[in-house]
Amino acid sequence: MASRDINQQPTQDIRLGPADGSLDQTLHIQSAIDRVHEQGGGCVVLSAGTYHAAAVRLHSHVRFHLDAGAILKGLADSTSYDRLGPRVGVLYAQDAQNFAITGSGVIDGSGVDFVDKGTLKHPIDCRPRSTAQGDDRFTQSTTVPDGPYQPRPERPSNTVIIHRCKDVRISGVTFQDGAFWTLHIGASDDIIVDGIVIENPEPVPNNDGIHVSGSRNVVITNAIIDACDDAIAITGIQEEEHFEDAAPGGERPTENVVVSNCVLRSRSSAIRIGYGRCDTRHIVCSNMVIYDSNRGIEICARHEGSVRDVRISNVIVTTRFHAGLWWGLGEGIRLSALPDNPKRSCGVIEGVSLDGMRITAENGLVFHAEKSGMCRDVHVQNIQLHVPKSSLSDTRAGNLDLRPIAHDPDRAVFEARRSAILCHGLQQSSFRDIRIRMDESLPTCWAHAFDAIGCKELEVDRVVTVDNLPAHITEAIHRSA
Repeated sequence: MASRDINQQPTQDIRLGPADGSLDQTLHIQSAIDRVHEQGGGCVVLSAGTYHAAAVRLHSHVRFHLDAGAILKGLADSTSYDRLGPRVGVLYAQDAQNFAITGSGVIDGSGVDFVDKGTLKHPIDCRPRSTAQGDDRFTQSTTVPDGPYQPRPERPSNTVIIHRCKDVRISGVTFQDGAFWTLHIGASDDIIVDGIVIENPEPVPNNDGIHVSGSRNVVITNAIIDACDDAIAITGIQEEEHFEDAAPGGERPTENVVVSNCVLRSRSSAIRIGYGRCDTRHIVCSNMVIYDSNRGIEICARHEGSVRDVRISNVIVTTRFHAGLWWGLGEGIRLSALPDNPKRSCGVIEGVSLDGMRITAENGLVFHAEKSGMCRDVHVQNIQLHVPKSSLSDTRAGNLDLRPIAHDPDRAVFEARRSAILCHGLQQSSFRDIRIRMDESLPTCWAHAFDAIGCKELEVDRVVTVDNLPAHITEAIHRSA
């Protein structure tokens, strides 16, 4: 950290145990944090035990440490989260610097307390008539266990919020059962997240693992994340969308973010890069395993913000169709640029390198630009791709998922001939050293191994198929204007 290291020079330490006879221990914890802060800094330690609390605010120069066996659990009373103004979550920090959240304990967002587990959330962002199934099989085949559950309107905000902060370290802690985004790093600089675990197995919508927005110089490493929504999202979403006192117009790109040595699972996208009003740029992701996910890697532009200079390498990806109505349809990679609203401009995606991946994806890879030039300087190389047949082919196969598209549900998910790699509208891009294997039993909606439509200055070199293709595929590599 740039300022005084709170881990080495504590001014005052306070160790807490659970307060006897209290179901709400917020004041018990908050008073300790305030006291340490007022004395110039130090460490507040939660000893083993369960602490029910909400809207606990962290301050500068304070290390908040959870011993092994300590559980900080969000209150089930929704009114507890907005007593200080804007609705927050269990922990939050705003306009603070040089602080940390550490330890081997657990922060529990109590997410299942704020959903109806017996009711499915049926989004209206797509229309069954546009799908290959042509009827309600696409939307009604979903089962309650795969979600998403219907959220209650009073649910809390993000479990842990870091807002307009600097010099922050989060390490060792386990986060679980997020009610909304689990860890939100917004409008902040110089953040290190190391060695954490996030466990959100229940199908609660919007319970992203880590969401970085409007922030700079962020390192996420050695994390294990199981989230029902995006595992790690790096976006250009702006802060006034989440905080009532955040000044509108404070445009901050998200830039200089490194993600490495992580294991990820998601019912939406394991890695999401882009989306929002401001740019997302200078992103490096490497040495990751993505497994049992709905979509592996998502790079997208939908609003004014562009995505630039992204490097992703040395990744193993396994994706499959899910019965739930999450964004994504089993794509190993989806890179797409198109306006969410035709009345607004849309940024571009450029300067992307995808190198050294082994991918098993039930719906292949998709690279889609609505207009030529919206995706350019995209380079994909050293990829081994396997497209297996899915047990959910009858209700999912034969569709292209371009969500989110708020203005046109008919084009959100629609019938389309599929290819193991589909490229539409790319410019000044390349695919090199790609090996494609497709199960012979794939349904007839699969048309090609590699299909390039409306691309300009596209180099295709050493893109080959291995083993036998499905008998109905007569042209493995296809290109058209």
